[in-house]
Amino acid sequence: GAELILGPLLASEVQAVSPIARASNVPVIAFSSVSATGGRGTYLLSFLPEQEVDAVIRYGGQNGIRSLVIMLPKSPYGTEAERASVEAARRGGVEITAIERYSRTPEAINEPARRTAEAVNTGVVQGVMIAEGGDMLRQIGFALQRQGLSPAKAKMLGTGLWDDASARGTPVVIGGWDAGVSPDLIARFDQRYSRSYGRSPPRLASLSYDAVSRAIILGRGGSGPPRLSAAALTNPEGFP
Repeated sequence: GAELILGPLLASEVQAVSPIARASNVPVIAFSSVSATGGRGTYLLSFLPEQEVDAVIRYGGQNGIRSLVIMLPKSPYGTEAERASVEAARRGGVEITAIERYSRTPEAINEPARRTAEAVNTGVVQGVMIAEGGDMLRQIGFALQRQGLSPAKAKMLGTGLWDDASARGTPVVIGGWDAGVSPDLIARFDQRYSRSYGRSPPRLASLSYDAVSRAIILGRGGSGPPRLSAAALTNPEGFP
């Protein structure tokens, strides 16, 4: 009897749910950051890495960064970020001198960190983009420091994964550029959430809030399938 499904979160879960929902003509608004999971009745309300990567590399190119090292995890997120990096750099006239891929373990980042620090300290690159967040970003930051990376020699760039307290406590990325939501908007949402629940929200809470708000507004549009049509769900004007 469901008219709309909100979620799930991970790419594998979205891929499992989508064909079942499609068979019943029920749209899905999922939160996966892997864009390939969207389409054919499944809509993504998420922080897509390709959009963030494109924005930060474009901004870097417009502000004088002509060469980059890219550090990214061996994961679906990393694969999306790599593809987007290559495309964004090509469009923006930025050279990617190396792509350092790593497994998400402290030991696996040592060698990529060494090569990245060497490229920075010898003046080979003007910027380093790290497509990582949370504790792994801290680990990478510490590894780069141990390898003697000088942040003064290159601008550090990041994706929306930097929107985390761990990034703010990672010295090597302080002063860097990352693509994300306006801090003022985040602060406003966090304050309202904290007043209601007595704790700070996880970063993805804003997505679920928007998804439920969207569902409520569409639900007021009368009865029957048209209110949940593709045109309604993908209205470029958004919703109030």
